[in-house]
Amino acid sequence: MKINKELDKLWFSIINNFDINLSNHTIEMDVSRVDGCTKNNYHLKISGVTSFYYHNPGSYFNDDIASTEEWEYAELSEVVCDDKLYRVYVKPEDILEPDKEFFVPNIVMEIWNCKLLIKAKAIEINNDEYKLM
Repeated sequence: MKINKELDKLWFSIINNFDINLSNHTIEMDVSRVDGCTKNNYHLKISGVTSFYYHNPGSYFNDDIASTEEWEYAELSEVVCDDKLYRVYVKPEDILEPDKEFFVPNIVMEIWNCKLLIKAKAIEINNDEYKLM
């Protein structure tokens, strides 16, 4: 997808602002990345959000305890559009009933070692929009 070439520019950038707006069905962030001596700023807007899932697996050293301490800053380690990487399932209370597929994300973000899985209709980088659905 052409969008992934554009999203590659955001890898290892610093998240300056992050907003999830449930009533507008959007997720937006402002990020900056230094390449050599040049600082590039990007505005990422994800619209038509129908589902998202955030997973904080814990530290690399102690996976039993997920840290909820405030970060000094946040790094957008990776972002990619691909609907073949993950599936999110719901486990019913009745153990005899099979797991049900909840949603298939088409955007995957890694913020430090945490994952944000999103299903959305479009993604926009600095006002250039890419339709996903």
